[in-house]
Amino acid sequence: MNIHGECEVNRQGNMLFGTLIGSFNEDGITLYIQQMREQVEGYNGQPFVVLVDLTRVEGGTPEAYQILDNYNRWLATQSIAAKALLYDSAVQPDILFSRSPSLDLQNTKIFTDRVEAIAWLHQQLDSAILNKQ
Repeated sequence: MNIHGECEVNRQGNMLFGTLIGSFNEDGITLYIQQMREQVEGYNGQPFVVLVDLTRVEGGTPEAYQILDNYNRWLATQSIAAKALLYDSAVQPDILFSRSPSLDLQNTKIFTDRVEAIAWLHQQLDSAILNKQ
């Protein structure tokens, strides 16, 4: 594999954390998606939320964005309650949403503050758990 881009995936309860660093090609984004899918499948239909830290991402190839869009389409069919995207630039979200329109299928919100993002995700998760009962 010729991996471009770095990723890290962590799970804390019903909250899944992804961090992307650098520029991504097909192999780099595929590695990230494989790690995320494994964690999502572990929820077995229980509500969960996702925080993706994109503050150090530089972009990706057109192929990487297509793979990401396919993943986001799949993710929207899972029991995801919400996704927070953490950015430090106003331009990057526009690029991501134009290249991955399936993000609109999810309850997605953009943040520049990690604490605010996590607080919002907790609210969304609590609401999803109450609605499931």
